[in-house]
Amino acid sequence: MEYIRDSFGLIENLRAARFTLKLQVQERISLPEYKGSTFRGVLGWQLKKIICINRDSADCSACLLSPKCLYNYLFSPPLPPNTQFLQHTSHIPSPIIIEPPLTNQRTFEPGDTMEVSLVLIGKGLEYLPYLLYTFCEIGKYGIGARIHQHGGRRRGGRFEVQELRDAIGGNVIYSGQDKVMRDSYQTFGWPEAVAQAEWNTGRLSLEFLTPVRLKERQGEKSHLSRLSSFSQLITHLYWRLLLLSYFHCNPWNLDDERLAGLADEASQMRKDLAQVDDIRLMDNQTYWREYDRWSNRQRAKMTLGGFMGRATFSGNLVPYLPLLHLGQYTHLGKQTMFGLGKYKIIKSITMK
Repeated sequence: MEYIRDSFGLIENLRAARFTLKLQVQERISLPEYKGSTFRGVLGWQLKKIICINRDSADCSACLLSPKCLYNYLFSPPLPPNTQFLQHTSHIPSPIIIEPPLTNQRTFEPGDTMEVSLVLIGKGLEYLPYLLYTFCEIGKYGIGARIHQHGGRRRGGRFEVQELRDAIGGNVIYSGQDKVMRDSYQTFGWPEAVAQAEWNTGRLSLEFLTPVRLKERQGEKSHLSRLSSFSQLITHLYWRLLLLSYFHCNPWNLDDERLAGLADEASQMRKDLAQVDDIRLMDNQTYWREYDRWSNRQRAKMTLGGFMGRATFSGNLVPYLPLLHLGQYTHLGKQTMFGLGKYKIIKSITMK
C-alpha cells in the first residue's frame, strides 16, 4: 500500500516507547482536576534540583553546561545552530510526554494507587533511568496541594514507586521491592504503525482524550475551539512527527539543508487535501475544554485549553493510517509535555 511519508524518510526513523509508573500513596495527596500540569511541574523542578550546578541562576543560557544539559534537552530544548532554514519552527518539541491519570478523583488516600505514563521519543529513551530516579525522589518529597497540619504547612503527600512497566510489551522494568532496573522494553515506530495500518478502511473515529491545542496561523493567539477538517488534523500531526524525527531521531547532521523543504511538504499536503474532497468529517463531536493550572515560574494561574471529544472521518484514509497510529504515541498539538493532545483510534470499518 502507498502511505504518506516524507521524502527523506525521517519519520521512518522515529522510535517511541511508553512506560507506566505505578505509584502507591503513602500520605494523602490532593491534586487538581487535570493532573498533567502538576506532574510536569514537579518532575521538571525535581530533575533540575538533582542535576543543576547553577541552581541560583534563572538564566540557563549563561551556564557552561547548557548545550549538553539534560534538563534543557528534556524540558526546554534549544533550537540548534545552523537550522535557521526551518523558518516555520520557533522551538523544538520535547522528546518526553507525561500522561497523567485521567480520572476525576482528586484526593488519594494512603494505600491508593495511581498510574502515570511517560512517552519517550528517540534519544529521550536514553534518559529513562534519570526520570525513574526523579520520580522516586518526588515520592519522598511529596506532590500536590500542601496540607495543613498542627497549625502550619507541610510538603505535599508522599508516594512510593511500586513498579515501572513497559506499556507496549508488558514487562516490569523496575520493581520497588528489589530496586533493580532492567533494560528490556519494546519501542513503536514506522514498521509497527504500517503493520497496524494494513487494512482498507473507509471510516474511522478518533477520540481526543485530553485537550488538543492547535493554531492555524503563526502568531495567532487563539487556538482552534473545535476540529473542522481532516486536513487540519493530519497536517499538524505530520509536521509534529517531522520535527520529532528531525531533532530526536535524525541519522543525519542537523545542518543538512536537504531537509529545508520539510515545511513545504507539510504545506503541500494541506493544499492537496483541500483541493480533493476525498476525506470528510462526517460526525464532529469535538468541543472546547478549559483547565486551570498554577505556574510557579510566573506566579499566576494559567489555563490549559483545547478541543476534546470525538470526530469521525469517511473517505480514502489508507495513506494516512501509519501517521495516525504514530500519533497515538506522540500526541498532537502544543504543550504535550503536560499530557495534552492525547487521542486514540476507537473505531474502524473495513471496506471489502
